[in-house]
Amino acid sequence: MPKLINRFNFLFVILQLDIWICINFNCGKSILYYFICTLIKYYFRYHIKKCNSHKKLNQLNKSMKKKIISLNEFNQKKNRWKSKIFNSDKIRKLKKKLYIETDKLNYSYTHSWLGEPILQTPDDIVTQQEIIYKTKPEVIIETGVCWGGSILFYNMLSKIVPIKKIIGIDIFIPKTLKKRLKNKCKDKLILIEGDSTGEDLIKKLKKNLKKYKNFYIHLDSDHRHDHVLKELNLYSKFLNKNNYIVADDTIVNEIPNQTHRPRPWNKNDNPMTAVNKFIKNNKNFKIDYKLNYNHLISSSPGGYIYRKK
Repeated sequence: MPKLINRFNFLFVILQLDIWICINFNCGKSILYYFICTLIKYYFRYHIKKCNSHKKLNQLNKSMKKKIISLNEFNQKKNRWKSKIFNSDKIRKLKKKLYIETDKLNYSYTHSWLGEPILQTPDDIVTQQEIIYKTKPEVIIETGVCWGGSILFYNMLSKIVPIKKIIGIDIFIPKTLKKRLKNKCKDKLILIEGDSTGEDLIKKLKKNLKKYKNFYIHLDSDHRHDHVLKELNLYSKFLNKNNYIVADDTIVNEIPNQTHRPRPWNKNDNPMTAVNKFIKNNKNFKIDYKLNYNHLISSSPGGYIYRKK
């Protein structure tokens, strides 16, 4: 309370001094008047500037809203961008050179999925996700389990897409890997050891999977022409309209023979030569080249096949 009284006393003294100066010096207007006028002037200047800034901000917001496009418009632009990437001769040469050089350092072997190696390039992983989300398969079959990263990838997608069965086939699957995969995938996963083209194996699959309609099949085992062609002929019979079957490592057809990693397949004997023959003999199937449009490093150019009817 004493502090408040002191403040009022101070203001009263200032006011008296202001009146005394005004009377004795014949001032038309007091110092207090000028002080109040100055306050009013700066008050209005501040608010005018604030209003102008709000006006500019509103104009900017309107401009930004005009630039926001619909999802449909964005997808149309995206498709045009992808097409330009694919049709660029400069990019085509660069990505071929990039693949050749990175392959010498086993680039496609350097990624993992949930702790297990996944022998795919990021471009192909994203594209498989696009296919699976779009087609919503009930069953996924993969020939060539290797280290199991792809199996875990499919299992993660099954949390969103209604995938009921994931089947992995390989000539050898380590017991420790089986245990790790089973612990993570539970009853959804079926692992089969054997030749992916074996007659008994195919019969067993047909019997156990006859109630399912939508499939996604990934062929990533033996990449020799005869084996891949046999797989295509056998596993394509599971597919219905718009289902996909992917022949991996078609890139072998486009790059020099891999002397740094000797394999029985080569430029004249590989998955792409098998795909070409399969497509020629099966008019109901077509290569979906658009899926490769934005790829920079893909192991499966031209390997994405779908059933037309």
